[in-house]
Amino acid sequence: TTSIDLSGVVSVGDEVHIHNNDSLESVDLSSLSTIGGHLQINSNADLLSIDLAALSTIDEHFSISSNDKLETINLSGLSNMGESFEINSNNSIENLEMPSLVEVGSSFNVNYNSSLETVQLPALIEISNSLNIEGNNSLEEISMPLLEETGGSFYVRENYNLVTIDASGLTTIAGQLYVSQNEELEDAFFGALAEINSSVNVQYNYALKGIDLSSLAEVKGSVEFYDNDDLLALDMPALTEVDSSFYIYGNDSITSLSAPLLTSLGSSLTIRDNSDLT
Repeated sequence: TTSIDLSGVVSVGDEVHIHNNDSLESVDLSSLSTIGGHLQINSNADLLSIDLAALSTIDEHFSISSNDKLETINLSGLSNMGESFEINSNNSIENLEMPSLVEVGSSFNVNYNSSLETVQLPALIEISNSLNIEGNNSLEEISMPLLEETGGSFYVRENYNLVTIDASGLTTIAGQLYVSQNEELEDAFFGALAEINSSVNVQYNYALKGIDLSSLAEVKGSVEFYDNDDLLALDMPALTEVDSSFYIYGNDSITSLSAPLLTSLGSSLTIRDNSDLT
């Protein structure tokens, strides 16, 4: 086995870079607890495993990308990210579990990991910028039930086997809620979400049966639901204000649309081509 064993290192004052080591199979930094700069582990063609079990704090950004054979990343102790977090284009990793992560200081990005099946973030409370989970073709579950706020948008798109999104504790999205082209998505839980400071776009989720928006009161942009073929009902009992358009189109199975407290629309109202809506 071709390996890096630096299992005694406890702290790094600045940056960690591990790039372009074509035969490297394992990285053991299992005692490393703090990184004063950023971490990048990218483009190691044969890398199978990364052990960062003790890592709790990174002051800047975190990137593990383009390691085609990477199967496991131990991030069990990571609690605070100073800047952005990204896990991108690692085609063999199946599970991303970070049981201790509480806060991300900028954006959170998990994109184009073709074998990834689950993203589990049971302790995460805040993302200071946007969340983007895109193009993970095997992804089935996104779970972040304690997340309260994103300082930017919430994007979940083109994860073609995704079945569930649990963001049931999320109260505020400072940008856009965008859930699109998740063709097997059945349920999306946003039951605590009260305010969206841009638009709601839910589209091309052909298997979506239900989306919980039971607390949503105010949308600063538009509300758009279209081409969600299996969506049965759209109930927004707390919604009072939409600052732009309200657009419900081409949801073939919807039979109920309810927003009884809605009093103000800033722009147009369009409800059309929903074949079962009577």
